[in-house]
Amino acid sequence: MPTVLKSGEFKVLIFVNDHPPAHVHVRKGAMLAKISLEADVKLIRYDKDLGMGDLRKMMTIVQEHRDFLLEKWNELYGDKASE
Repeated sequence: MPTVLKSGEFKVLIFVNDHPPAHVHVRKGAMLAKISLEADVKLIRYDKDLGMGDLRKMMTIVQEHRDFLLEKWNELYGDKASE
């Protein structure tokens, strides 16, 4: 699970052998959220102990770096973003 981006206390990961649609996992400590890289970036799943402030920050990080993250996804999986 390579870390593809760090922002403060957040790490953005793309798991090896993951599956479409394109998405990333954002970690803060032991807590994790899964966020879609579709055109309308959206929260897919998250640990219940994550606060709304952390979730908003995670979404902002992914939105601001979406093109870069999608490029990294495509490097790992080819252009299979929406299969």
